[in-house]
Amino acid sequence: MNEREQEVVAQTMISLPFLSDEVPALYLADGRPYIPVFAVCHALGIRADMHIRRWRRLALWVTARKLPFLTEKRGKRLVWCLLISEVPFLYGLFDWKLVSPERRLQLHRATEEQTKLADLAYQTMQQRYRAMRQALFTFLTTCADIDALLQRYTAAPARPGTFPFPGGHSARAQDGA
Repeated sequence: MNEREQEVVAQTMISLPFLSDEVPALYLADGRPYIPVFAVCHALGIRADMHIRRWRRLALWVTARKLPFLTEKRGKRLVWCLLISEVPFLYGLFDWKLVSPERRLQLHRATEEQTKLADLAYQTMQQRYRAMRQALFTFLTTCADIDALLQRYTAAPARPGTFPFPGGHSARAQDGA
């Protein structure tokens, strides 16, 4: 990654997906918001150090970045961040017994919403896949006789400077002929 991609251009507050908690968001030059994972843990009421250590071994962490976060007391420090679209996956990666019953209900609802979105994305992907298969089938059946057509082109007697066209006609390839 080059330094330009890692440069934080803005830091604001944003609501966690499916929850009402406000957390910091770090925006890179590409405009996408990254959420500090420690802030998600703090909002959920779980220990960040313990969970981040576990989560770093998951496939989800492939897209995580260490970004400079500006704090009021400590100044800038590097913190682990995830894209905001990946944050809801963290909701199911810890023991819900660690949070209050009200938070469990919120997490349950958030998980249901995330599942609906994932299902919708899957259904959309399937529809596009079917449409692409149909378009490919149509194209291939239309071009099924291309070998015979090409055979006619190569079998037609061609004089220098001419190109055989379907139907036995030839045309001069030179200008005006």
